[in-house]
Amino acid sequence: MKTTLEHAAANFVDNYEKPQCGDGLLTKHDLDFAFKKGADFALKNQWHKCSEELPMLVERIIFRTSTINHIGWFDNETNKFLAENNIWFSLSQVKYWMEIPQIEEKVK
Repeated sequence: MKTTLEHAAANFVDNYEKPQCGDGLLTKHDLDFAFKKGADFALKNQWHKCSEELPMLVERIIFRTSTINHIGWFDNETNKFLAENNIWFSLSQVKYWMEIPQIEEKVK
């Protein structure tokens, strides 16, 4: 059974003991917000199996061969991955890929 994000966040908030941050305690709202932001980031930044889904041509990605992660692109016409160092990899050489995570800038 899949746990919904709302249920998982509520369970985390209810079972987390004595959260402290700085001078005071975190509120349940603070914990709920932090849990959901972390879960959202994790869900948006996961490895995809090449056997189930291939990336779009235009997006720069990270892909994994048996020994190393590469940054590059997927070419839909050749069904091959191109690393930034101009080395091509076939689908049989690459099992996983993911979007490059976006880093959110803090507003001061």
